[in-house]
Amino acid sequence: MAQAAELWQYGGFADVGYGQNFNYPRNHLWRSKQTTPRTNELAPNMGLVYVRKDPGLPSRWGIELAL
Repeated sequence: MAQAAELWQYGGFADVGYGQNFNYPRNHLWRSKQTTPRTNELAPNMGLVYVRKDPGLPSRWGIELAL
């Protein structure tokens, strides 16, 4: 039988990008590019944190919450 603490899980992830521009001077602009409007900077794209409870013998209900 699984313990109650083993049924709960938590975690998360972050998706980041870095657009390198080798043109100088470094003005951080990449003209006419809509996918990368600013370069030479760390750009966070997406992130997620979650809490999850798996179903088990004590409780048949499972739940997952994400933000």
